[in-house]
Amino acid sequence: MLEFYIGDDNIALTIMSRTKRYHILLTSSDLLGPKGEALQTFLTFKASMHYDPQAMEAFQDWLVAPCIPLTHIATPCPQVPTLAEYFAPETTIIKLANEGGRLVAEGCPDDTSVTDSLVLKISQSEPLVVEALAQGVPCVEAERLRTVMEEGAWEADYDLIPHTVEVVGNEEEQKRCYFKGAFEQGSFMRELDVLLRFRTDSFFDDVRVSRLADLVTSIDHAILVLLVDFIPGSQTIESAILSSSTAPRHEWARRVRHIVETLHSRDIVWGNVNPDNILIDEKGGAWVTDFSGGRVEGWVNRHIEGTLEGDLQGLGNVETMLGVESGECEGSGD
Repeated sequence: MLEFYIGDDNIALTIMSRTKRYHILLTSSDLLGPKGEALQTFLTFKASMHYDPQAMEAFQDWLVAPCIPLTHIATPCPQVPTLAEYFAPETTIIKLANEGGRLVAEGCPDDTSVTDSLVLKISQSEPLVVEALAQGVPCVEAERLRTVMEEGAWEADYDLIPHTVEVVGNEEEQKRCYFKGAFEQGSFMRELDVLLRFRTDSFFDDVRVSRLADLVTSIDHAILVLLVDFIPGSQTIESAILSSSTAPRHEWARRVRHIVETLHSRDIVWGNVNPDNILIDEKGGAWVTDFSGGRVEGWVNRHIEGTLEGDLQGLGNVETMLGVESGECEGSGD
């Protein structure tokens, strides 16, 4: 799944399959008819998503099921796409409707106004982008980048949101970076703002946080993605603890808390505190990443999301995961 929008009386689901994109549309009025089973199922799913964490996945499965005959058209095994191909794939628009009480799908004519709206593009005239360019942040064209696939990757992995990318076809530029997509403008700008502060404030020179590497541009020169420096040999802290003893866990907790305290001393909120956003490098150093905001259920309460208090709550939950007593790392230096 790339995107799932739920409105008051309509939904839009965007998925990828074999490097092709499918945009699935449904409105409650399309479900009206003599047999209301489809409409009732739609309303039940919508209502249950407020309290059932499994309901959204089941809802998506229900929406995709009638589309399978339109998506499972035999195509050759795809090559790993460039970012330009990932952001502008062949796209099919599918409309769902009620037919005799069951959900059916039909293909719709191409509509460039719809397909163009599926990719958020940030103008180079945006003040933060202007500032980044003035600071000398490089731009790289999307067609020059491709996703780095793990060894043994499945064909379906080609359709996932990229994680790591590299320059195509130039052995002298085979650097890797982490991919940070502009899927929502507010979160993209938040992260860009924080990363620019890291570049200009020498106070952060020795702090292990994400570093801005490049801005990725489309063929029309809009900004699609920002890239951050790759950390070789790193893994998430949740993966690292599977093969670690108690001692490194306490050290990681101490270092992460020190990074968060350093951020707070400069009035920077980390935001999305969870184990996926803490990386452990090949030398055992702990890094704090992802400053786009948001939250993961179970780590920070919704009502304190994006606050200093939320950071401390998330940090406490991470320390609990590491087996560190509450407050044991407070006040510790790096």
